[in-house]
Amino acid sequence: MITTSFTKIYLGHLILLSVAILSACEPNKSEAERQARHDAHFEKGISKIGPYALVGLDNPHRMREEGHEKKLIKEGIQHLDTVTSINPENAFAFWIKGKGYQVLEQFDHAYHAFEEAYRLEPEQADFARELMLVSLDLGKNKEALAIG
Repeated sequence: MITTSFTKIYLGHLILLSVAILSACEPNKSEAERQARHDAHFEKGISKIGPYALVGLDNPHRMREEGHEKKLIKEGIQHLDTVTSINPENAFAFWIKGKGYQVLEQFDHAYHAFEEAYRLEPEQADFARELMLVSLDLGKNKEALAIG
């Protein structure tokens, strides 16, 4: 009798372990949908901001038709807002959002986006550089010097 009970408990644990392993290997549909939504917004955000992310006269895509291009960048930022609400650990989304704000000359917003990207991945040189530069633009010299 004890062996039968032990076998049932063992099989029960084995079934639970198998379910746990399968769940980890294949996310449930809602998780897959959430990831698909994240990825779609991420792609749209990057495609709208990316051509203008290089700030300066060297950028062949720099804004020429300000109304239309500003609208695209704002739409890109909205897509990345969705991305960061789905995954608040996506440092690259914060960085691209900061680049969009930088192009729009909304340096306070750019600072906060770059700050979040840097907080999430302080070893990323691009995040540190952009945070330092926008800090200097805003006159936050002590903050700029503290960025390592």
